[in-house]
Amino acid sequence: MNFDERLITILLEAKRSKSLDYDHENQYIGIKWSDKSNDTVNRHIKPHHKIPHSRHHTTLHPPGEKLHKNHPLRDHIGKEVTGHVTHTAKDDNIQAARVRLPKGIDKAHSRDHPHITISRGEKIPAKQSNDMLQNTQGDRLDKHIPITGTVQVFNLDK
Repeated sequence: MNFDERLITILLEAKRSKSLDYDHENQYIGIKWSDKSNDTVNRHIKPHHKIPHSRHHTTLHPPGEKLHKNHPLRDHIGKEVTGHVTHTAKDDNIQAARVRLPKGIDKAHSRDHPHITISRGEKIPAKQSNDMLQNTQGDRLDKHIPITGTVQVFNLDK
């Protein structure tokens, strides 16, 4: 290995290490969807409940779970990705839209139902979307909505 190859290897390893420097108890990894994508989703899917969520993100790796050193998500932190909103679902408490994740992340995330919460009732936590999506596929959109965003580390709201 020549000098340039060693330097590149060292820099890549440093980038990987830095990208996983987060507090797994108080932070989580997700995709923050762009303002343009949020506006597009909000134009196509109208909130059904009293409290709308107009700025969306999708959790990929929840708080409380360590991300092992070789986890594939580590290479995506800080990168822009494209996904697609494919279905909508709602019940008396919450409304969500399923998100088809891009290749590379689709198998790396640790969530059963990648989604964005569209709206919720008063005193209903947004995480209840997960429970609802356990029980329904939702209604397939005639045309999937492309969305772009950045994989990043989020602070847990307390």
